[in-house]
Amino acid sequence: MNNIYITGGVAATPGLVDRLTRELREIRPFQSTFNISVTREPLLSTWLAMRDFASSDDLPKYLVTKEEYAEKGGEFFKEHLASNLYQPSPAPVCQPAATAEEMEIEIF
Repeated sequence: MNNIYITGGVAATPGLVDRLTRELREIRPFQSTFNISVTREPLLSTWLAMRDFASSDDLPKYLVTKEEYAEKGGEFFKEHLASNLYQPSPAPVCQPAATAEEMEIEIF
């Protein structure tokens, strides 16, 4: 919550930051802190950031190589600082089926 960053066309919506600030104060714990930042170039900032990232020396660390793809397949997901790590869903809790007697149903 200390680094909410708004970008894209929605960042140019008048009153957006004020509304987010008000609503976050209402749902956050008393006196908790948060920070909302809005990009200077709402429509271009994502493109500009990716342009810089693509031309950086760090890009190869984030890409799946041809060899990794051939070995691990198209489902392979490389974990890195910016990736969303896979978390399996918890198994559903199975409830035993209730018997007719437990449900107090008359059987004819």
